[in-house]
Amino acid sequence: MQKRFILFPLFLLSACVPAADFLLVKDAQPVSEIVLGEQPTRAAQFAAFELQHAVKLITNTELPIVSGAGNNGLGKIFVGVQGRQKNWHGEEYSISFEPDGIHLEGNDNADFGKVDYSDPRTYPPLMYYYRSTAYAVYDFLEKGCGVRYYSFGDRGIAFQPRETLAVTSFQLQRTPKMDAFRRSSLKLKKEVSQRDSILLRHRWRENTIYGQINHNIYSIYYRYWGKAKSPELASVFIARRPEYFAKNQQYKENSTIQKYQYPEESVPSQLCYSSDGPVKYFAEEACKVYRGEPVPGALWFGNIKKMPGMPFYYPIQPDDSGNVCRCFQCLERQEKYTLSDYHFDWINRIATEAQKIDPDVNISTLSYGIAVDYPTHVKLHPSLAIQLCMSLQSWFHPLVYKRQYENYKKWLSLEKDNRPLTVWLYLLNPMDEAERIHKYHKFFPVLYPEHVGKYFTEIVNDGIRGFFAETAIEQHELEGYLLARLAYDPSVGYRELIDEYFELYYGSAGAAMKDVYDTLEKIGYNPDSYRPQNMAREFPGSYIYGIHNEIDNWHLGTPERMKLIRNLLDKALALAATPLEKARVEDFIDRVWKQAEEGRIDFEKRDSIRNVPPPRFFLPRSGKECAGNLDKVDFTAAFRFNDWTDAYKKETTAGDLRILVDSTHLYLEYAENTADAFNNKESHFWSNGLECFLSDTKDGSYRQVFADVNGAVKVYTSYTVNGVTRFDEMNCTIPIVNLLQPDSWRVRLALPLKELNLPSDDNTIYVNFIRVRQYESGESAYFSPIFTRNHAEGIYRMGSLVLLDYLPDTRTLDVNGALLDGHGEKLPQGWVINPGYPGKVTAENGAIQIKAPEKSLAYIHFEKLFRADPGDKIIFEYASSGTGNGGCAISLFHGQVNFIKTLTHGNPGTEEERRHHVEFTMPPLETFSYPATHFRVAFLVWPDGTMKLSDIAVTVKKTDDGEK
Repeated sequence: MQKRFILFPLFLLSACVPAADFLLVKDAQPVSEIVLGEQPTRAAQFAAFELQHAVKLITNTELPIVSGAGNNGLGKIFVGVQGRQKNWHGEEYSISFEPDGIHLEGNDNADFGKVDYSDPRTYPPLMYYYRSTAYAVYDFLEKGCGVRYYSFGDRGIAFQPRETLAVTSFQLQRTPKMDAFRRSSLKLKKEVSQRDSILLRHRWRENTIYGQINHNIYSIYYRYWGKAKSPELASVFIARRPEYFAKNQQYKENSTIQKYQYPEESVPSQLCYSSDGPVKYFAEEACKVYRGEPVPGALWFGNIKKMPGMPFYYPIQPDDSGNVCRCFQCLERQEKYTLSDYHFDWINRIATEAQKIDPDVNISTLSYGIAVDYPTHVKLHPSLAIQLCMSLQSWFHPLVYKRQYENYKKWLSLEKDNRPLTVWLYLLNPMDEAERIHKYHKFFPVLYPEHVGKYFTEIVNDGIRGFFAETAIEQHELEGYLLARLAYDPSVGYRELIDEYFELYYGSAGAAMKDVYDTLEKIGYNPDSYRPQNMAREFPGSYIYGIHNEIDNWHLGTPERMKLIRNLLDKALALAATPLEKARVEDFIDRVWKQAEEGRIDFEKRDSIRNVPPPRFFLPRSGKECAGNLDKVDFTAAFRFNDWTDAYKKETTAGDLRILVDSTHLYLEYAENTADAFNNKESHFWSNGLECFLSDTKDGSYRQVFADVNGAVKVYTSYTVNGVTRFDEMNCTIPIVNLLQPDSWRVRLALPLKELNLPSDDNTIYVNFIRVRQYESGESAYFSPIFTRNHAEGIYRMGSLVLLDYLPDTRTLDVNGALLDGHGEKLPQGWVINPGYPGKVTAENGAIQIKAPEKSLAYIHFEKLFRADPGDKIIFEYASSGTGNGGCAISLFHGQVNFIKTLTHGNPGTEEERRHHVEFTMPPLETFSYPATHFRVAFLVWPDGTMKLSDIAVTVKKTDDGEK
C-alpha cells in the first residue's frame, strides 16, 4: 500500500537552473557522484549502476560511483542505507533531499554479493527478495529526470537528451500498491538478450513476496506413484499408493511434466480428492518449505520463502485439466455440490491440516478451471489466498465480460475483507490462438491499451493484492507497461500514461502512432466488428480462446482496414524526426504489422482453396433393416470411401470407410491394414481413432462421435440456445465392434439417427469423418479437408450425405413408350437427341427412326432421370427393326448431377420387326467412387446402322438379393 507521497516533482529541461535545484550534470560535466556505503547491498550496487547508466543516456556523461566519503567538491547521491537506522516494512523505500545530498534508499535483503553490471546472474533476484533501494532509484529517475522504461534495451528507454541535468527537490516514502506480487510472463519470439529481459523486469519493479500460484501437485507422484525417470527424483520414491491418484478419469492424459518422468506409463493427471493421503502430504510439504527444508520435485521449491514482515502462502493447484477423479466417493462429492465446491473443499482440508502443524503456514490456490466460480456450499478456510484468472484480452465479448466480471465482483464482495485476493490475467490473443491453437500463425493484431488501463485501474483500486499476466509482449508492450506501472503506482491515471507514452517514446511520430493504436483498438476490441454468431457464442472458463479462429480474425483485417493502418504507419515513418524515433516505429512494424500483412496474403491464398466445394454423396437407404444390430449389416454392399486428404486437401492414405444407412441407423465400418493404430494405442483418447462430426444443419451445431482404437466411444453435442453455445456429453449408446490387432484395425459403428437428431428435413446429413492420428509422426486424414488444425473450427467444411428413400415396389416407368405424339424431326414428348451423337432421327406413326453416321453412334434418350436401388433390375421391352447393330442403354448417375457410366446392350438389326427383352442390374454401392443412384433410359445405333423403334416399356423390378 502507498504510505506517504509528499510531492510530485517536475523535471527541468533547461540549463538555467534555480538555486534550489540539485545539479547532477552541468554542461556535459559531472557535478555529482553516486555514493555507496562501505558494505553496500547487492540491491544498492545494482541500483547505483542503473542510475549511472540512465544519467549517461540523458547527458552522455558518466557519474562516478564511489564508496565512503567521495569527492568533497561534488554533490552526493547516496544510494542505499548509509548507516542510518530505518524500520522498513516490506518493499518500502524513500527519496529525500537533505543538506548533505540526495538519499535514495529502501528495504534490501542483507545480501552483500558483488554485482557485475554486464552479468545478469549477479543481479538481485526477481522473486522473494527485497531490493527496494532500486525502486527509489527508478522513482527518482522517472519523477525527477523524466525517464520512462517502456521496452527492452536502451531503445526502450525514453528520455530527453540534454547536457545539463537538474532535479527539483522532493520527498517520497512509499511501498508499491500491490504488495503480494507483480509479474508478467513476457512471452517473446524475437531475439532479446537475457540481460535486457531481466533488466526490463527490474525496471518494471516485478517481484513476488507472497501468494503467487501455479500448478504444483507433482512431487507426490515421485514418492507414491512410481520411480521417476530422473535419478534424483527416483531416489525419493517411498511406496506405491494408487489410492492417492484419480480413478476412472474421462480420458487418459499425462501432464506435460509427468510425461517426461513416466514416458512409458499412463499416469493419472489428477489426484483423488477423497483420499486423506494427499491432504496430509501437501500440508506437510507446505510446512517443510516454510521451514526451508528441501522438497525435491516440488515445482516451486527453491523460490518460495517466508519474507520478513509478510505472510507465507504455499501454492496448491492441481494439474491444468478438468479430468477429475471419478471414484465412487469423488462422484458423490461432485454430484452433491459443484465442481468448484469439490476443489475448494479439498484445498480447505489441506489448509486445516497445515495450520495444525504450523499456524503461520497458509495456502493459496486459483479460481480457475473447474473452480472458476465462487463456491456455493463450501465456506473458505480463513488461511486461504485466492488468485482469480480472467481474460482481459476478451472482455470486448459481451458474454465473456458479463460472466467473468460478475464472477470477479462476487469474489470481491464476499472475500476481499477475509483474505488476500490476487489476479491472473491473459493478454495473449489473438497471437496465441493463431500460433498455438488454430495454427494459422499470422494474424490481424488486436491492441487494447485503453481498455487494459481502464479495467486494471479498477482492479488495482478494488484492493487486489497482486497480479500475474501472461502477456504476448511482442504485441502488447504498451499494455504490459501499463499493468506494471499501475500495479506499482496508480497515482498517475492510465490515460495520462498512454498519452505520454506516444509523446515521449515516438516523439514527432507520436500522434500518428497513437492513431494506429486507436484504430486497431476500435476495430479489434469492439463487438460490432465481429460476426454476430461469434458474439452470441458463450465461451466458458478463464482463458478464453475460439474467438480468433482464422475466419473470424481476418474478418477484422479487411483489405480496406489493412490499407488504412499501412497509411498511418507510413505517415508515422515520415514524421519521425530522429533515427531513434524512426527505429521505434520500424520496431513496431517488425513486431506487429509486418506479420499481419504477410498473414493477409496467406489468408487470401487459403481462402481461395477453401472455396473448393465439400464432398456431397447421395446414399440410398438399404432395403434390409438391421435396427442397429451390427451382426446383420452387410458392409460388402456398402458405399466405399477412400479418397482421403490431409486437412489442407493434399492427398494422403488411410483405410476404407464403408457407409450404409437404413431407416434407423447410419452404419460405418473403418478398416486399415497398418500397425499405426496398434503402435500408438497408448496415446490419449482424442489422438488415435475415428472422429465423426454430424449435423442436420449448417448453423454451427453438431454431434461429435469419437471411437478410439481401444474400443471406447464418446458422443458430444454442440448447440446454441438463446444465443448461448453449449458443448455437452450425450447419453447416447453407440453399438460398436472393435478389432485392434498388431497389423490392422477395424471398427464398426451403428449411429442412431433419431437420438442424434438426423437427418435434416430434406434428408441430408452433414458430415465429416476424420481418421485422427494426432500422435508423433502421425497425420490425420479427412473426408472433407477443413483447412485448419482445429477440428471443431472446420465445422463449416462438413460434406453431406443426401439420403434417398428405399423404393420397395416394382414399378413401370412413364417413358411415353407409345411414341404417338412425334412427327418428323419433332420427337415424342420427353425424348431428345444426344447432341454428342446426333445422327438422323425422325418420328412417325408411333415409331422413331434412327440412322447413324458412317463413323459415329446415333443416340437418343428420355430426359427424365429415374431412381433405382442397388441390385434393382432395369427391364427394357421394345420392338425394333433395322440394319447393323442397335440396342438399348442406361446411363448411370450419382444423384441427378454426376454422370458415371453408360451400360449398353446391342443386337444385330433385322428386316422384320422383332420384340426384345433386355435386363440391366443397378451396381452395388461400392462399385464406383460415387454410388449409382439414378439412371437414364436410352437407345443407340452403332455407326452406319439404322433402327426403327416402337412400343417401349421400362420396368424397375426389385430382386430377392436386393442390393447384392
